[in-house]
Amino acid sequence: MDILAYVCMGIAFLFVGSRLLLYAIRRKKTPAEQELEELLLDVVNQKQGK
Repeated sequence: MDILAYVCMGIAFLFVGSRLLLYAIRRKKTPAEQELEELLLDVVNQKQGK
């Protein structure tokens, strides 16, 4: 019975670890604050020009 508990805990640990790794990888791809501000200003200026 104890072995089964350790196996379940190991699987849960691997699942959580993989999710945290994927979150960290995706977070690196988000634009920087300055890039985001420039993008928003470009969008606003395009809509005002129409």
